[in-house]
Amino acid sequence: MDLELARFKDRVRMLRIENGLGNGFPLDWEALCLDTFEQRRLLLSEQKRDKLLYVALYTLLNVSENTNVERKMKKRNVCEYLMQTLGRSDVGLLTLAVTFLRRLSVRKENVEVMLRSDPNATSGTGGDDASNIVDRLSRFLLADGTVPDVLVSQTLRLLRNLSHHHQCRATMFTRNLLPRLVAFAKTREHADAAWGLLYHLSVDRSTRPFFAYTEGTALGVSKISTLFADCPE
Repeated sequence: MDLELARFKDRVRMLRIENGLGNGFPLDWEALCLDTFEQRRLLLSEQKRDKLLYVALYTLLNVSENTNVERKMKKRNVCEYLMQTLGRSDVGLLTLAVTFLRRLSVRKENVEVMLRSDPNATSGTGGDDASNIVDRLSRFLLADGTVPDVLVSQTLRLLRNLSHHHQCRATMFTRNLLPRLVAFAKTREHADAAWGLLYHLSVDRSTRPFFAYTEGTALGVSKISTLFADCPE
């Protein structure tokens, strides 16, 4: 994984230099000035790399059920590798990476690493740490059917785990994820995960007014009020 991700990083850096592109993330492949042969060669290379990463991650996911092995993975920066993998385009690989991150997120030390990681350093964007993972996950929260339900479901469940962290909750509001979450809360497939995430987002008194001013939350606000009726202030 280390070798393949490093090769991909170098490849992206060279493509940016050759095409005079900025440091935005992710790389706009359509903006590259490549001939047909180079495009096919690049596509084939990326497909092979995705398959290799998928097998490697699947193996690590299976053996991570052992807590001792999971601790060793943490020491080898597996969270940072998974964060880098979120920049890929293969749906199967992305689903696997998000699922792996969700499993790791049940431990506080792993969540701290996720929020502290700076995977955008490879593209030079920097930024606050919590926004990096939220920004990368937010592109999977599309209700137009372009993202498979399994990837959306795993993303919502991962964000629900991360939402125990105050900084991550604040970033979700600044990235305007609330309308998307409300939309998913109205679907049968993602209602449970979306409502759980909305509950966590509402624990901060300063952000509760956002629910009232979010379009399409008339039904949602009433349900949230019912859920919180018995909750202590």
